[in-house]
Amino acid sequence: MENIEKESIRLYDRIESKKEYLATVQTNAYTDRIMKASQNRKNPGEEAIFLVDQKEVSNYVTLDTATIIAERAVISPTAAMNNRQKWGYHLFGLVP
Repeated sequence: MENIEKESIRLYDRIESKKEYLATVQTNAYTDRIMKASQNRKNPGEEAIFLVDQKEVSNYVTLDTATIIAERAVISPTAAMNNRQKWGYHLFGLVP
């Protein structure tokens, strides 16, 4: 009987802590904090400040944006293919 009471109390405490966690997770403040931390988001009207060290600054200075843009402009080999040809290309390496 004593074990059942201990287990009941433990489960009740666990349920209460889960309720508190759920209440916290469902708030706008929690969602806002998670989005800012994991997805680099900011709210309208806010300003973002990025703290970087000297090594990161030198890496950003040496970026050649024209090359990066040109690399992104490369057309995909599957751009003009229909769906069936794309499957053949990806699965079997078939080139039409």
